[in-house]
Amino acid sequence: MLEAAGPEDLRLQDATAELLTALGRPRPVIADARAPIFGAVLGERALLSGPDAHLGHHTFTQWLTNH
Repeated sequence: MLEAAGPEDLRLQDATAELLTALGRPRPVIADARAPIFGAVLGERALLSGPDAHLGHHTFTQWLTNH
C-alpha cells in the first residue's frame, strides 16, 4: 500500500469552506465531532496520513487554484 498526502495537515471543515469559497458559494462550515462518516465516528486526526506517507509538493490551495 502506498500512502500519499499533501504537504499540510488540513481540517475537513477548512478544506470544505475553502472549496465553497472557490466555487463562489462562501458560507460557514460547522464541524460536529460526533457526526458519523459512513457510520463511524472518527477521531480528529483519523483521516490524516501517517508518518511514512509520501508527501506531495502542492498545498490544497495551490491544487484548487489550478483546477
